[in-house]
Amino acid sequence: MKNHKRRFYIIIFSFLLIVSISWRMAITPSIQLYKSVNQQENQIEILETAPQQIALTEKKLERINQQIGTAAIDIKQENIVNEISLYIKNNDDVELCLLTPIHKQQKENFWINTYKLELQGSFTNLVQLLNYFEDKNSIGKIASTDFFLKKDNKSGTQHLRMQLYIQSFTKS
Repeated sequence: MKNHKRRFYIIIFSFLLIVSISWRMAITPSIQLYKSVNQQENQIEILETAPQQIALTEKKLERINQQIGTAAIDIKQENIVNEISLYIKNNDDVELCLLTPIHKQQKENFWINTYKLELQGSFTNLVQLLNYFEDKNSIGKIASTDFFLKKDNKSGTQHLRMQLYIQSFTKS
């Protein structure tokens, strides 16, 4: 009986030793090779679609450059004042109340120049002025507008005003 137990333990030990050796010599390298092949196949798929991705990225970059390019003119406050004064000549109801100094902010490869204007007039004329600036596009992009009522303390009347934020972009 002792002999059978001993043989049984030897067989179990031999079996575990063979499994361990085969795991180290055959299965582990096979798993690593399988992972490596999958990774290389993924890289090949990425490389196969790379020209299409490059073309899409170039189109996006071209669109962004067009958007920035139309507004990438070096616009000065004098240009804005000239455009507004040309419009005001034709429309007596609009007047420029406030023009703040330029606010510059650097982002990646370009500068964002922001101008804040405050105009007063009737709603329709202010909206027409806004439309004129959007169509003309020579003074930059209109970033934001805000309409509000301003009370004149001297006369006690309220006037409609529009805050207009215009942005231009220049490459660094």
